Order: sequence, then structure tokens, then C-alpha cells
Amino acid sequence: MAFYSFSFLALFAVLSLFVGIMPIKFKNVLLFAAGILFYSFGDLSHLFILVLLCIFTYFTGIIAEKNKSKALFALVLVVSFSPLFLYKYLSWLLGLAGIDFTVFRSLPLGISFFTFQAAGYLIDVYRGKVKAERNILHYGLFLSFFPQITAGPINSAELLLPQIKNPKKVTFAEYENGLKNMAHGLFYKVFCSASCGYVVDLVFNSPEKTSSLFLAAAVFLYGFQIYWDFNGYTLMARGCASCLGIEMAENFNHPYLSTSITDFWRRWHISLSTWFRKYLYFPLGGSRCGAFRASVNMLIVFAVSGIWHGADMTFLIWGLINGVFLVLEKRLNFYDNAKNGKVRKFFGWLYTYIVVNAAWLFFRADNMGFAVNYALEIGKGIKRALIPSYFISTTPLIKLAFTAFAVACTIFIDIYEEKKKSNFAEIISAKKPLVRWLVYIILLLLPLCFGEYGSSSTFIYSRF
Repeated sequence: MAFYSFSFLALFAVLSLFVGIMPIKFKNVLLFAAGILFYSFGDLSHLFILVLLCIFTYFTGIIAEKNKSKALFALVLVVSFSPLFLYKYLSWLLGLAGIDFTVFRSLPLGISFFTFQAAGYLIDVYRGKVKAERNILHYGLFLSFFPQITAGPINSAELLLPQIKNPKKVTFAEYENGLKNMAHGLFYKVFCSASCGYVVDLVFNSPEKTSSLFLAAAVFLYGFQIYWDFNGYTLMARGCASCLGIEMAENFNHPYLSTSITDFWRRWHISLSTWFRKYLYFPLGGSRCGAFRASVNMLIVFAVSGIWHGADMTFLIWGLINGVFLVLEKRLNFYDNAKNGKVRKFFGWLYTYIVVNAAWLFFRADNMGFAVNYALEIGKGIKRALIPSYFISTTPLIKLAFTAFAVACTIFIDIYEEKKKSNFAEIISAKKPLVRWLVYIILLLLPLCFGEYGSSSTFIYSRF
């Protein structure tokens, strides 16, 4: 059940009403039941994976707190990751070995996200950073909290469990801020991302007919599309949580204003980057073990990050491109351009924007062959018509207008938020009533009148 569906919005309105009026002692029971119901609507056939992982990590967390055996804990982690491996990677690895065999035909909804959240909890317990949760309802809600379950953010036990163990009444300010974030996310997803996606899909479906300019532009537009899609999801997820009196981890901080690839990964999918830094990069030795080893560690992290997104060579290459540039920046001392004058800051931003968006080609491509052919078509397309006739005949002018409007809005919002060091909801709340309500009306009317809904408009990250 998508956040932007009318059925979800109706059920959420009822849920938030009950959370507001029922005694606080029933809040966790209600939210846990809502999480199971939400997951069942989206993927009932795989609900048992979530339940079994929840039960297994609940009991092994208690064991890991008392028994510090490295061998036993390694076994616990292997078992915890085994559903993710079996469903997502086994068929791919068999294919690389020349064995054409599909183990499972569908991937459980959100398995990459709730597996990483459970593993992070176990590691924190083993390290003594958090205490093992004894209340299975609290732990079950930690893992199945419905705003996060489809595509994160990956919340740490340190952030989420204390809020679950000490539930509180939702304040009016929290509810108001949550609704604003949900409206902002809805605008990004069903209006901005959907409008842009129409144009991007048209070009990617027929690259051999398209000019170099349009082929390159489509890759850069895909960068906006995936940003709107994933950031839109995150805004809606965090907005839902805020309406229920729970704060979730931040996932985006104006990533396209980054002045280096290092800076980009401090701003993009922050919860995943934090997870890899805490639970993979540092245990490998981080940057404390010499320049060469630190570079290898960074490449390992981004190779794993790429594969985490999808079992395909395209995702591996995408991850390694980012990893290689991160290593080069570290070796060349080129990762902190924002503190080195306006000229270096500008060229740092330009280089970052080009590299990040060029890498998105591999993320978007269905396979390596398509990615390579697409890149070659950019060179071949120089002699083609600047604006292909098929593009003119098949693209509604309003889609292009909406895409241009969405890009302009995003640039303005991101720059303004960065300058004010505040989020959009807080900035708009401080404006005069006329400006404030004009913005609210635009955020609601454009998605309602021109947004795209249904199965063709699912979240990109929900498949990971």
C-alpha cells in the first residue's frame, strides 16, 4: 500500500485519530498492528520472513548481550542475513557461475532495509552500545514500524527504541509538521518524479532514435527523478512518523548542492551511508590503517553498497564509480571544497554534479549491455536531429512544462533551505498567511490534479 494511495491516506487518518484519543499505554500495540497490516497489504506472501527475522533477532540479541563469543555472534549475523542472501543474491551468483536457475521469483518487500536495521541492532547490542530489548512488542514495533518498512530510513536502535519504550502523546506542532512533510513528499513523488519519469522513460526506451543532447539530458533528468522519488518517500515516511509522535532518521540534506563526491555521500541516503560507515568501514579499519588499506576499505564499502541496491553488475559498477572518486578525493585532498573559496566551491559542485549524474546511467540501465550501448549512442547521436520527431509527436508539452517547473522548484527549495539552515515546512510556517496558504494549495492541487498514481508509479527504492 503506497503512501500516496487514497486508501492509505484514509486508513492513516483513522490510525492517527485513534493514536490521539486512546490511552497512551495502547499506542505501541496499535502501531505494531498497523505495521503488520500495512506489510500484509503490500506483501502478505512474505510476511513470515519479517516475523521470523523479528523473533530470531529478538532472542539472539538477548544472547549476544550476555555471550561475547565472536564465533557465535558471527553465526548469528550469517543466519540474520541469510534470507536477504537467498532471495536477492543466490540466483544472481548462480547466473555468474553459468547456472540458469531462479531460486525465488519475487523479492520480499523492504527486505534490504529491515534486515540492515535488525543487523545494526544486533551489532550495537554485542558492542554494548544499547541494551537488548526484553519487551518483544517494543522490538517488534522497532522492526515493523510501517513508515520505514518499505524503503527506510534505516533507523538505529539508539534513536527509535527509546521513543517506543517511552511513548508520548502527539503534540499539535508535531502533527502539523508531519502533514506538511507528507504534502511536500507527495508533491515530489506523484507530480515531480512522475512527470520527469515520463520524459526519461521515453528516451531510455528508444536511445537509438535520440540525439546526443537528449540522451545526456535524460541521464541528468533521471538524477532528479530518483531524488524526487526517494526524497518524496522519505518526507512522507518521516511525516507519517511525526504525526504519530515519533522522530525518524534524516535521509537527505540537499545532495545536489554537494561540492565533492565525499560531500554527496554525507547528504544522500544518509541512513544507509551511516550504517555502512559504522558497521563495515570502521570494522575493516577505516582510515586508521594506512592510505592503501583505507582506499581498499572504501572500495569494498561502495562495492557492497552498489550490490545492496541490486543484484546486477550495473549496481556494482555504479558503486565502484562512486568509490573510486571518493578514494581519489581523499588522496588528492579534494573533498572539502566548500571551505576553499567560491571558485573552487563552484568547480567542485560542477564536477560532483557531472560525476554523480553520469554514474546514474548504470543505476538506471537494465543491464551492462544497455548501459554501454547507451553511452555509445551519445557519441553516435551527434548527427541526429537536435529534437527527434518521435519525441515531439509522443511527448505532451505539459509533461515538459511540469518537469521544468519541478526542476526550478527543487533548485529554489534546496538553495533556500541550505541558506536558511532550516527545512521547508518550518520556513513556510514563518511566512505570511497569504504566502503560506498559496504554497499549501500548490503542493496539494498539483499532485491531486496532475499526479500519477497506481502500480506504474511505485517507489524506485521499494524494490531494494
